[in-house]
Amino acid sequence: MERHIVLVQQDSTTYSGTKIGLIGEGDNRGPAANDPKATYRQELQLALNSKTGGVRVVKNDPGVSEVLVVPDELGNLSPTLAAKGTSNTSVSPTTTDKQGDHHFAIYNEALNGFAALPGAPKDAIKTDIKFVFTPDGKVGLDPGGTRTAYPSIEIYRYDQSGKPTTLFQQKESGKPADLCCRNQVIPRVAPR
Repeated sequence: MERHIVLVQQDSTTYSGTKIGLIGEGDNRGPAANDPKATYRQELQLALNSKTGGVRVVKNDPGVSEVLVVPDELGNLSPTLAAKGTSNTSVSPTTTDKQGDHHFAIYNEALNGFAALPGAPKDAIKTDIKFVFTPDGKVGLDPGGTRTAYPSIEIYRYDQSGKPTTLFQQKESGKPADLCCRNQVIPRVAPR
């Protein structure tokens, strides 16, 4: 029986202002564990079976990018074009250690829907997260994960009632150019 959902959201939460370049619309929000209206660049949900060690991807969704191109009567730009990005995720086989803890990794690359436009971020968000989950349903992060320093990342575990537990949050560097390299370490987090 699948008991827990893990949510990974990547979004431009702390970008100064709401624009990326001159025309791109950022998410401009803080952590949002239970807000179905929250925007994101990429969202991934995993269902974990703590008895069998099974891992199933239940959502792998790239965000919608918006381009601001038409000024309103006050001269403010408003979104007139939107395009869904891409998100490719693979999940490693699960291994089980002597204590019965299950270990697996996810590898993800997500690309902005307007990456081909001038001024838009060209590189993909790259993430490699190492997970551990226990027979009693706790979830944590194994050492060795890496990610691009842009955008922000949030990782939550949800119990059977839907209550979230924050596993990891890392604010973005604020520089879309940091999409170039998967060099920010994702630290170990003890299962909780």
